[in-house]
Parts: sequence; structure tokens; C-alpha cells
Amino acid sequence: MIFNRGNPRDFDGWAAQGLTGWGWADVLPHFRRLEAFSEGGCATRGGNGPLQVTRAKAAHPLFDVYMQSGEQAGHRRPADHDSSDQDRMHIAQCTIGDGKRCNSASARRGNVRTWCCKPGRS
Repeated sequence: MIFNRGNPRDFDGWAAQGLTGWGWADVLPHFRRLEAFSEGGCATRGGNGPLQVTRAKAAHPLFDVYMQSGEQAGHRRPADHDSSDQDRMHIAQCTIGDGKRCNSASARRGNVRTWCCKPGRS
């Protein structure tokens, strides 16, 4: 249920090693089509895809203390780690919508090809 796209630098590294079509700019449109981020869509996040993505609940009282201590130690805390460099502190994201787990099967009832594959590719 934890959702993490992967580090953009990894995708760009794979493309640089010859995996055509796997650079971050190549895969980002697919991630955007895939997800419905609970905080809304933007240039780097999808807002109306089939896979529900939400920020995990961080309700324990020590969570804020932990995050503040990291910031005081010089670690950055982005508003959305999947929209920036991931080498920072963040709240995990998960595939939960309406209180239920959301995965590729429940998001598209097994019809994955319609939203993840490039046109003309099987």
C-alpha cells in the first residue's frame, strides 16, 4: 500500500544506459495518468487517474517531533516527495481511497493496458 514512484535520477540513469523511453520525462506522463493524488493534480502529479494516492496518516504525537528534529539537523522536508528530489524527509504516501486499499486490479478491474501502455505498444 505504500506508494513511491522511484527516484527521477534512477529513471534518467537507466535512459542514459540505453533504456530508451525510461527517462523521467518519458515516464512522468504515465505516472500522472495513473494516479489520483488526494491533494490534487499539478505539473508533476495526476489528479483524476484510477489509482488513489493519499498521504499516510501521521497521527502519533512523536511524529512532528521527529520531523522537526530532522529539519533542525539540516534535512529538507518537501511538500511532496514524489514531485521533487526524494533524498529528504517526508510523510509516506499510500494507495488508499475512501478508506480502502487501491491497487491496479481494483483501480481498473484488470484493464491495465488502457492507462499504462503507450499507444501502439502491447
